[in-house]
Amino acid sequence: DEDGKFIQESCYAMDITEEWNWQNTLIKSNAEKTVLIKEVHHRVKNNLQTITSLISLEERFKTDPAKILDITKTRINALALIHETIYNEFDMNYISIKDFFSSFDDKLKLLSSHPDIVFNEDIEDLTLYIDTATPLVLMINELTTNSFKHAFEKEDENKEIYKSLKSYEENGVKMCKFHYKDNGKGLPEDIDSIGSLGWIIVKSLITQVDGKYEIFNDNGFNFVLTFPYIENIEEEL
Repeated sequence: DEDGKFIQESCYAMDITEEWNWQNTLIKSNAEKTVLIKEVHHRVKNNLQTITSLISLEERFKTDPAKILDITKTRINALALIHETIYNEFDMNYISIKDFFSSFDDKLKLLSSHPDIVFNEDIEDLTLYIDTATPLVLMINELTTNSFKHAFEKEDENKEIYKSLKSYEENGVKMCKFHYKDNGKGLPEDIDSIGSLGWIIVKSLITQVDGKYEIFNDNGFNFVLTFPYIENIEEEL
């Protein structure tokens, strides 16, 4: 009033909870997209470096340029399918491996010089950590390419490639067992002394999944790999 005494005050209040939540959602979404772009860049860069390294190895082994081109196509197709699959996943750190293998087999059939090969598989519905799935898929690509080249003769009948992937527990640790088999002519007795580039690549990929392997002949070539099954990357870190 005129004497400077307080009489009353009036104020206006507005509920901004919805707007506040929306702004926080946008901030979070933008941060996630930034992380996603960096992750995509990181994976693409690593995979391109992998392809470059493999081409360099092929050159050191004096592989015919036409053959280098053919095998490089299969490796790029394998990596491209991995990228295509993980970008459709809810969590880009993991891949549903059972669905992936069906698509992978279809692509491999297109590249085979033996269109009558039958692909059979028994894949458990597992979700693999992407840094495990990538070397595993490249490994299968090398094994399959080797079967295409060396396991079968064109006149052979009932040509088959079989793959299985199962989980199990060993000493309280969850593990995976992968079995690859073709019913071709098999390998020489001194299997583990093979010095081919394909086998060098396979052994390098085995170390990337911290795996152990055995190879043997039993109605064709057999490759068995066991490796740790990472269910939660955060637990591992």
